[in-house]
Amino acid sequence: MVEGGKVHFANQLRGLAAVAVVWHHLGYQYSNGSKFAAAYVGLAPPPSISELPWWTTMTSLLLRLGTEHQQWDFGAFGVALFFLVSGFVIPFSIQRLSRAQFFVARLIRIYSVYIPGLLLLALFSIQIAGYLGEPSSASIPLRHWIHQATLTFDVFATPVIDSVSWTLLIELKFYLLCILCAGSIRAGAIGGFLTLPLVTLLSAYLIKSGLAQSALSGAGFPSFAWVLQQVTSQMAFVCFLLIGYLFWLTWKQKLTGYTFVLVTTCFWGTELATLHLLGVDASAITNIAISQVMALVVFGGAFYLRHHIGSFFLFDRLSDVSYPLYCTHLLAGYCVLVAGSRIGLPQGLTLIAAFASCLALAYALHWLVEQPSQVLGKRAVSLLKREAVNAD
Repeated sequence: MVEGGKVHFANQLRGLAAVAVVWHHLGYQYSNGSKFAAAYVGLAPPPSISELPWWTTMTSLLLRLGTEHQQWDFGAFGVALFFLVSGFVIPFSIQRLSRAQFFVARLIRIYSVYIPGLLLLALFSIQIAGYLGEPSSASIPLRHWIHQATLTFDVFATPVIDSVSWTLLIELKFYLLCILCAGSIRAGAIGGFLTLPLVTLLSAYLIKSGLAQSALSGAGFPSFAWVLQQVTSQMAFVCFLLIGYLFWLTWKQKLTGYTFVLVTTCFWGTELATLHLLGVDASAITNIAISQVMALVVFGGAFYLRHHIGSFFLFDRLSDVSYPLYCTHLLAGYCVLVAGSRIGLPQGLTLIAAFASCLALAYALHWLVEQPSQVLGKRAVSLLKREAVNAD
């Protein structure tokens, strides 16, 4: 069902994805890494958790799938669901906007919420989790914060400061790809997107063989080898994100079931093969793959039942704040969890307070920043449309 410009099933899934990511970090991961959480928000580590809470234990059992080791996680599932939703809804924007209008609208959308969230993190963080996940006692240089705020840290080869921006880099790469392939999207075709698997796999092979490093070092750009590896890994995830676009083509009746399965296999296989070539641990690839299978099952089921899915208050409200919630839940949630542990609050009460704090901060950013920025984005698009008309 479609209402008010929103596709209900995709809107509901965005809310579900937000819940999955928040639960992974606050209900599961915190209990297994409270020292990391404390370093992330610049607080002293709380006392070690002597016994895992029942909700963490139950989550662990679910994630093991009957084996001895964790096979997937809610965080990767939620991110995969976000990717599929994004791949499905972005083509709607490409269809009604010019390349310039789309570019401006998405930049305002991404940065207007992300930068305030990062500023809050900078204010709270005295010391922060370093690039390899260990607390860093050294202060973070200003240029690193600038690279983080502009989401260019992969280009400048500076350490990652927060734990959510890696997905935004993938989203930005997808937006750029959509701008390049806007003609294919408007024609309802796969078109230029089919070159992505070839380019991504070739890049991964050149990195694995050492040819890329040798060529870049010989040309006087040795640091670009790291940049190339980062961008290649991001484009691997873009391949998975494009499966959402295939669902959109199916929605538009531009794709047969056979072609959908064939191209989905191509995109998904490229992602996993690229991660393997880049040296990602086999257990991590398994975790990613199973989490994405779960996301595909949920998205595919919702897509199949789309005509029966309407508005649902809880997930609609979560969808409204899904982006600010995603950007700031670690800050608010970890602060409350660490503080509650240090003063001896019951774990269940602390977890409830952490969720409430996350939602409160997300709604504050939604009302004070996100909604005004959306108005600004619409005005910017209208201005560009008027300029285009005047130019004609």
